[in-house]
Amino acid sequence: MLRDAQVYREIKEEIQRLKIPLVNLILKICEERDIAEKEKIERDIAQVIEILESKLTDFHPKLMLYGCYNAGKSTVINALIGKEVAKVGDKPETSEITSYQYGDYELFDTPGLNALIEHEKITKEHYARCELVLFVLSNDNVESDFVYKEIKTIIDDNKPIIIVLNKKQDCSEEELWLLQEKIYDNLVKLGLTKEDTQKQVSVYTVNALSAYKGRVGNKDGLFKSSGFSPLESRMQELLTQSGDKEIMNTCNLSIETFVKNTLEFIDKQIKSDPLKLLEACITRLHKQKKAERDRLEYLINAELNTLATRLKAIPLSESSSAETMAQSGTEKIQHKLNEELRIIVQDINEDIHNVQAACEKIQINYTVRKERYHSDEDATEKEKISAILSALQAAITALATKFPVIAIVVPIIESIKRFIETAQEKNARMRALELEYQQKIHDIINSLQEEFNKGKEDALNTIFDPVIQELTQESENKKRNKRELREMKEKINAILDKLPARDDKTLTLSCATLA
Repeated sequence: MLRDAQVYREIKEEIQRLKIPLVNLILKICEERDIAEKEKIERDIAQVIEILESKLTDFHPKLMLYGCYNAGKSTVINALIGKEVAKVGDKPETSEITSYQYGDYELFDTPGLNALIEHEKITKEHYARCELVLFVLSNDNVESDFVYKEIKTIIDDNKPIIIVLNKKQDCSEEELWLLQEKIYDNLVKLGLTKEDTQKQVSVYTVNALSAYKGRVGNKDGLFKSSGFSPLESRMQELLTQSGDKEIMNTCNLSIETFVKNTLEFIDKQIKSDPLKLLEACITRLHKQKKAERDRLEYLINAELNTLATRLKAIPLSESSSAETMAQSGTEKIQHKLNEELRIIVQDINEDIHNVQAACEKIQINYTVRKERYHSDEDATEKEKISAILSALQAAITALATKFPVIAIVVPIIESIKRFIETAQEKNARMRALELEYQQKIHDIINSLQEEFNKGKEDALNTIFDPVIQELTQESENKKRNKRELREMKEKINAILDKLPARDDKTLTLSCATLA
């Protein structure tokens, strides 16, 4: 019975409980990319649950053949099985996982390490299910740097590994020894000591084609000279020794990988540069609205004071011209205010477009990185920016459809006309009418001031409020999502706390070089 089996069952159940809320959170956050991200999370969850269920019910370790295509993986498989079950060719022949029965164990053939991107993805997903890795190299790819990065990953993941150096070309004993030394030296360059590398990695030099021909043709001498017998003996030794430790390691690694990928996604959502741009834009709009309110109020007061001075300078005897002056002065102020409002709208549009451009630049950077490195890890951030861009565009649309125009009610100007008509009938009380005339101008100016200020406030509210409201709503949504993401992050992290401790990662694997 697998040690700590109950712990793994509890972890599996916790992951299953988190599946629906996690997927729903992804749907809410990713918006246009919700289907792809939802499916990715569901695949990750399904994979870790599948691995846990498999290891809890079947304690037999599994093997995986890994390495570059054209290194002789298919020939190695055929030699192990004893018949031609894997197609051999100079081009990648494996595009999916193929399972073979090797004695009491299951052996998986995987797409080549340097095959197509989608095929490499299949390999990496299946890698998590296996306890022993046969990494096949040939004479001509011993110096490939990317090969050793993959080997180091396997070592870091605490998986037993056997490097199978397949002789596809004739080599002397000295050349074979030098190739083996190059393998160790290349691993040392990645931070491993040569002594530790020789303890952790087995290297077997074989001629897979000779082994296959010898086994199929019952040519014992040819098979023995291929170096395959010691390789198989070491495989059997490791498979027999594999027990709770290796299975627990596979379970832990699958859980840790799921947790790592999920937390990386959550952290990218929490650390949002576009959200900072959005918040800064909202702050600027609030400040701009206040500044424009003060500036327009100053403009209204200045213009009305000028109009009042000009109206008061008109003698009562020429009061008929006051009506024309008041009308033209009011229209002038009205025109100035509307021009100022148009400039304000243009400024807001420019500001929002600048925020859009900044977000799009970030979005383009993520797109370029994705295309350059063939990775989906930046897609989350890219789609989140798209959501903010949509909110900004909605704000611009709201602004364009609600452009305000200040219009002063005609009856205010009409009051001057009515006063003049009355004044012409009362020439006998000229002095009293002069004072009344001045007071009337004062009252009219105050009324205009009140009307213009009310129109100014209505106009600024019409301009700024829908934009601020639209962007604030988007910001609040993002903040609420962040809170939910942090809560989910705590739950995901709690899974790691339940994991049984791994055994010491040092693998006492032998090294042997065989002709």
